[in-house]
Amino acid sequence: MSLVDHFNDENFLQRYERKLCEFVEIESSIGYEQRAAEWVAKELAALGIEPDLFEPDLSILRNHQGFVDTGLSFSGRPCVCARIKGNGKKKKDRSLILNAHIDTVPVDNDANWLYPPHQAVIQNRKLYGRGAWDDKAGVIMGVALAEAFIHESLPGNLILQFVCDDEQGGNGTLAAIERGYRAEGAIVIDGTWPLRIITDHMGQVWFDIVLKGRSAPACVAKRGLNPIRAMSAVVQELQVIEAQWNDKYPCWEGYEEPNFINVGYMKGGDNPYSVPVSTRLRAQAGFIFPLSYKTVISEIHSSVIDIFTEYGYSNENISIHFSGFDPFLWRKKNDLVSLLKDTIEKRMSEEVMINPVTGHCDLRHFYMSDICACLYGPGGGGGAHVENEYYQLDDFSVVAKNIAEFIMEWM
Repeated sequence: MSLVDHFNDENFLQRYERKLCEFVEIESSIGYEQRAAEWVAKELAALGIEPDLFEPDLSILRNHQGFVDTGLSFSGRPCVCARIKGNGKKKKDRSLILNAHIDTVPVDNDANWLYPPHQAVIQNRKLYGRGAWDDKAGVIMGVALAEAFIHESLPGNLILQFVCDDEQGGNGTLAAIERGYRAEGAIVIDGTWPLRIITDHMGQVWFDIVLKGRSAPACVAKRGLNPIRAMSAVVQELQVIEAQWNDKYPCWEGYEEPNFINVGYMKGGDNPYSVPVSTRLRAQAGFIFPLSYKTVISEIHSSVIDIFTEYGYSNENISIHFSGFDPFLWRKKNDLVSLLKDTIEKRMSEEVMINPVTGHCDLRHFYMSDICACLYGPGGGGGAHVENEYYQLDDFSVVAKNIAEFIMEWM
């Protein structure tokens, strides 16, 4: 059976469909990747592939230009990597990385899910569940390709990187590369349709603001200093900043008004009977050139401080933490993309689009390490990061065969 033929075998495909269901039912939101990583390591070991289960070392990563300080540790948050050695001895033989992420975004407890988010449910060939599309299907596709590859005799090495921390920072991929899991090329299997390749993404900033006020009983609230009022003014100002960005830079690669600032969390106090002691806000911003990480955090920081000062707060009452990175463009001088595009178009007889995303991914780490890379697969889906996330199961074999064919062309 050839590498591609595995993905025409119904028994093979059904087995990996069951594995994907099992994997979706393992919760692995940001900070809680341990169980899922151990499950992946066990699957690789069962195939005869030696897994390397390791926690990223912050003492090493902090000194790297691609490091993003999210404020989270990596205790109990391992990556799983492996290397399937090829038999090539020629200088032109090339190896390839398959990268996918284990972590998922948390579930909003107030969201209206059709089915429990950690219970894999298949309806009309759609697999519903948190992480089904982003990116557990990508992980399972990587494992399936690894099983198919171990029966082949190809010249290059197949490197597997199943990483934590993609959703906030991307330090898992950085850790895998720094640990020595390198190749001439890489495919990040994460959130694209069969006829789409991603090479570019917007810049991203995550920020966490804590404001301490002065408590007082509700009946004499004027004696206190309510931080919710000042933080509410910050929310309004962030909307103004977003609008200003989009007025100046209204279009990017076909996206209208692409710049965004999303306040995803704000909490202050526990009851209406007293003025709260503190309020916390967490948000994410996305931006395009010529905006940069430095200019964005400077503008947000300055605006926030001005508002808090106006409301009577001193610096001792304010804590602000930023993390993120600049926009990333990588369409030129990327030989892997050209070959992958040609390979898919020959197989499917349809045009492949090369697109950017307003979100983010880990491509910048491969770029900084001189590894040609793009984001492709695992196929179609919907609801990433929100309720009723699903993956289109019928795309699994289509995309896997495209990647398998590309592996042979690349090596």
